[in-house]
Amino acid sequence: MLEMAGPTSKTSYTLTKKTIPYDSILEHLSSLTKSIATDIGTHMLELFGSDASLTFQTVSRALLRAIGLDEGILLSGCQADETSADMNPGVVGKAYGAFNNAVETVVREEGGLSNKEVVVRTRKVLQDQRFDQHPCLYCRKTIRITARNDRSAVAKVVDECDSTQGCDEEHANQLPCKTNIVNASETVWNDLGLNTDDGEVAITWTMA
Repeated sequence: MLEMAGPTSKTSYTLTKKTIPYDSILEHLSSLTKSIATDIGTHMLELFGSDASLTFQTVSRALLRAIGLDEGILLSGCQADETSADMNPGVVGKAYGAFNNAVETVVREEGGLSNKEVVVRTRKVLQDQRFDQHPCLYCRKTIRITARNDRSAVAKVVDECDSTQGCDEEHANQLPCKTNIVNASETVWNDLGLNTDDGEVAITWTMA
């Protein structure tokens, strides 16, 4: 027997939303990256690099080749025992690193400066603005990390955070940086004989 559904027939159905909780996604990504970062964007970049998303690509790989050994520099917003301050230069709701703002000011006023000249003039700008921090210039910066078991490992610094108040939308609203934290790769953890499942352990570090 066939049943024909005419124009007046009604089909009853229910819709069930299917979602994956944010915490579950974060937990899964953390297990892959071994990072304690609290935002998904950081984990995606760790896993997929510039292929994570078009939103994360700051430089077109078609236009610029990757920076090779000895071709990169690192400008640090402050010394190891100082805090790199934030400031609000007039835009409501937007916080900016005082160091970043000072560097932009120096470069905008005069181009063609050497790396050392940029740092020296940036220090002067911060001093005039009454910020108590001393930027410095690192080239090929490496540090020696020592664990409590007396094992040590040498690691290259690839990034430094200069925000103590959190980031704006441009930087995925990441949480404020903790002070004196080394976010190390799994290789460094293994070299130190540490268990990555511990998440965070006490270490000491010095310039290598």
